This record gives sequence, C-alpha cells and structure tokens, in this order.
Amino acid sequence: DYAWMYQLVLWIGLWDLIITAPAVQAIGEGEREPGDYAWYWFAPEDEATMAKKKRAELLNGRLAMIAVGGIATQSIVTGHGFPYV
Repeated sequence: DYAWMYQLVLWIGLWDLIITAPAVQAIGEGEREPGDYAWYWFAPEDEATMAKKKRAELLNGRLAMIAVGGIATQSIVTGHGFPYV
C-alpha cells in the first residue's frame, strides 16, 4: 500500500549518497562554495554574467523566503490552515 514511499526514500537516499555527501565534504575541505554542484552545462562563460546570475538566484531565494513567511502569517491571521485558501 505504501510501496511508493519506499521507492521515494530509496531515490532520495541514493541522491544524498551520490551527490550531496561528496559536495558537503568538498565544502568542508574548502574545494567548493556552498551551492556549487559543478553543473555548468548552461552557465555563461564570462565571470560578469555568472556573477549576475548568482546574485539573481540569491535574490530569488530571499523573495521565496519572504513569500513563505507571508503564507504562514496569512494562515495564522485568518485562522485557515493548509491549503491556505
């Protein structure tokens, strides 16, 4: 009945073993910056454009955190829980 959950846990565990664990180790050793998974297939070639994209990604993440805070505040103020409608 919950076979899909076991498969989901398996795939997430494999992802952590193959991708996340080596990345965290490399960050600890100073080989990478946080969030750098060395996937540069679509990355711009010049440093100025790359810096602009990194800054845009940081700002998008901050905006998403503010949005989640607004959703939580709305659910508390209105008394409605999930799905926040």
